Amino acid sequence: MEIIDFLKAVKVNNLKGVKSLIESGVNVVCKDYTGKSSLLLAIETGDFELVEALLKKYPISEDFNKGLRLAYDKSYLEITNLLVKFGASAKLLEIHKISEHLDRALITRRDFELSQKFKICLDGLTRYVLSEDLSQALSLAQNKGYFVIVELVQKLESNLSSLQDSI
Repeated sequence: MEIIDFLKAVKVNNLKGVKSLIESGVNVVCKDYTGKSSLLLAIETGDFELVEALLKKYPISEDFNKGLRLAYDKSYLEITNLLVKFGASAKLLEIHKISEHLDRALITRRDFELSQKFKICLDGLTRYVLSEDLSQALSLAQNKGYFVIVELVQKLESNLSSLQDSI
């Protein structure tokens, strides 16, 4: 019953209720009937404080990276940065940024077939990048003849180098 109350409080953006239930020891790692985690539900509200309250108790998991994509897609910049601060992949964020621009460019050129190939490849590319194997991602894209993807990986490598240099 406590989890149901917690999920309801998250969904309706009841920060006080969420904090109270967290303090009482509710398991914050739970899902609603649709399979959405409490973290994703909190991100959907767009409330920075609500997301922060959950992140303080939420163990690092795949939900961080799923939430990162959701926050980025909804233009919740502060929440996006907060997720990276708490452990979401900064590399994945770079992929999202670059892929969004590349996909727009392909659609603008009306190259829908290449855009679709790009989306299919992006899943595999994301896995390689998260495992820090950009050379394998680059090799895969070159072997399949996806030169736009090659360009994406090279740009990603450049951006990640700049990101590491600034840290």
